[in-house]
Amino acid sequence: MKIRYLLILLFSSLSMQVFSQYYTPQSPIYINKNNLNKDAIVQILNNQWILYSQVDIDELRLELSKNNNAVDNEISLLKSKMSNLFMDKQELLQLKDIEKIKEVIAEKKKNRKEIEVQIQHELSGMHYKGLFIVVLKSIDPWASKQQLSDLSERALAARAVADLNGVFVSSMTVVEEARTITDRIKSFISGEISIENQVISSTIDNREKFLYLVRVNVAPLKKAVQTTPAEPGAAANTLIINAMTESDYQAKLKSFGVPQDEIDKIIFEVDASQQSVALANASAARIQGDIIRRGHMNLKKIDDEIVSLENSLDNRSGILKRIIEGRTTVVYNADKPDKSINRALKYLDAELEESKKQVIGAKEQELIPRYSVSVTAEGTPAEDIARTALDIANQIESAYSRIEQFMEETTVLNYQLTDYNKGQQKDVFRELDTMWLYPVAGDRDNFLLTVVAKFKITDKAVLIESIDISKKPAPPSDPFQDMVFVEGGEFMMGSNQDLSYTNPEHLVLLSDFYIDKYEVTVEQFCEFLNERANQVEDIETYIWMKPVDWKNADISQIEMLGDRFFPKSEFNHHPVTFVSWYGAQAYAQWAGKRLPTEAEWEYAARGGVKSRGYEYSGSNNPHEVAWHMTNSGNKTHPIGRKKPNELGIFDMSGNVEEWCADWYGHDYYEKGDYKNPQGPASKKEYNRGRVVRGGAYSKAFGYCACHVRADSSPDYIYSPAIGFRCVLTHPQTVGTNK
Repeated sequence: MKIRYLLILLFSSLSMQVFSQYYTPQSPIYINKNNLNKDAIVQILNNQWILYSQVDIDELRLELSKNNNAVDNEISLLKSKMSNLFMDKQELLQLKDIEKIKEVIAEKKKNRKEIEVQIQHELSGMHYKGLFIVVLKSIDPWASKQQLSDLSERALAARAVADLNGVFVSSMTVVEEARTITDRIKSFISGEISIENQVISSTIDNREKFLYLVRVNVAPLKKAVQTTPAEPGAAANTLIINAMTESDYQAKLKSFGVPQDEIDKIIFEVDASQQSVALANASAARIQGDIIRRGHMNLKKIDDEIVSLENSLDNRSGILKRIIEGRTTVVYNADKPDKSINRALKYLDAELEESKKQVIGAKEQELIPRYSVSVTAEGTPAEDIARTALDIANQIESAYSRIEQFMEETTVLNYQLTDYNKGQQKDVFRELDTMWLYPVAGDRDNFLLTVVAKFKITDKAVLIESIDISKKPAPPSDPFQDMVFVEGGEFMMGSNQDLSYTNPEHLVLLSDFYIDKYEVTVEQFCEFLNERANQVEDIETYIWMKPVDWKNADISQIEMLGDRFFPKSEFNHHPVTFVSWYGAQAYAQWAGKRLPTEAEWEYAARGGVKSRGYEYSGSNNPHEVAWHMTNSGNKTHPIGRKKPNELGIFDMSGNVEEWCADWYGHDYYEKGDYKNPQGPASKKEYNRGRVVRGGAYSKAFGYCACHVRADSSPDYIYSPAIGFRCVLTHPQTVGTNK
């Protein structure tokens, strides 16, 4: 239990070592922000006149590179420490509220397919870092550095993806109990590569070779990397080394003809980068393991999971003791657990705050150079250098004295272990603090001026773990996501065996279209409300926000926090109800879709061209496919829990009735169109409402049959049993009478 705490101490020790490596420029010609003016610079130059050589500047360049690498490594170490501290804090918060843990139990009741999709989605954001060396020989002497870099990256791509995909796979194999998950995930591995940093990119041996040392990121579950095939014989002239795994890389470089002085440079850069790469991959592996373990828990049978979690509540005191005493200096008091938890959280907050200050302190050690700027001779040397120094200072301030965002945290939303949200980034403002001048004598009366600048962070914003609820969601970027293609065709609509309003059975021809696989959920409708329904009259038109039952008890699915709409946690994946036809229509338009016609709805419910003639959508047994009065417990249920129909569409029978686009006409079937019928032209024709289809949890299962019709007033927002789903016209049918 104390491993993570010991890692934090290790990070602290490493941080102290890195801080000792920072470099202070040695030029006596330095200016602080208080005397950044021409006269002051001239006076300093006259009092401290000194000229440097190009050798001095080359040595300075090396020192600055070491310094800034140390800064980057220090920040990487500190952020890893902060990540561990923050995860400790989240674990305590997750154990603080028993009722919240019970909500987790309820939320975990999802089917295997949903969980596997969620795991794949979370893991798609994972990436692993690598450090690779590429040497090209017999290069085109006229090729530019960019061309050679591109050539090196193409040569490297497949190897880097393969190696780092291997790291991803090996990180999964440690989770033995989740083998069924990991085996499935492996089948989706592809690999997208991106370049994080070109550490070395230069020609050597009189432009006979090109040396390339680069840090890369590979996301194993993102799209496959596309590479240009190598030219014939290219492999013999290309050396690719994984600097993280090939300990004999120096010998390989030497045998490939790389000069020893270049090998020494590579050794220095590799040694400077290996630790941060390894720590980043270790952190990624840990997060990846957590994701897989959480998913594995959700794949257990519902009853076993509930029993297991309920038993864990009895052992809560012991778990808290191990966490608090293993990861903080607090002594756990079983009689006052809340006090112990709060003291432990306070300890972790103090550690986080100190780490944040250290990150900013490390950032202030960064040195920004401008090398060998030509000084035009117009007055005295001191005046010319002072004028040029001020120009460089303005350029550096313009480029670097800006609002910058470089820190972030991740928070657990509502104690739900699988629902991670990106935290807010905080702004810091960097102000020029000190400049060092290094004049070098040039040709004739000219000078070359090198300037090194250091900044001060003036607004030390404190990072807090909070969710950015101000971000307004946009409509779905891919409108075809979670939709099913319905191939058009003829079918017999209605029934001659049932009530008169389903008569007569008649032939209808429909064009191709897409339909939502699931009913629109409360969570999805909240996204729409946050984007569009910012006026009271709009909300009242769309949805009843404060429904109550006959006992005057609150039965709402949605709550407001500030000016934002959120689903109550138990209703996230339930179909939205208490929604009017106007609200359903507005959502569909926002999502780039529309409501289905009555004919489209029935055709899709029957299974389209794959129909097997079932009475209900997907079966002749209503219990297999529908939530209805007999089996629902008189309430809605999460989408997709019952068996789908022949097209893979869920809940078209039961759960909630669904709005259609058409006005209702009791005898419309006798005179409706054969091709793509749209329903009555207006309400006046029959003085009825809009069509609703599919039956509901509150009705007898007979009402859930595919052919049964009903209607409701389009402005009616008081029904707990009416929801909707959307359709999209197939692109090839746009412009027809659709």
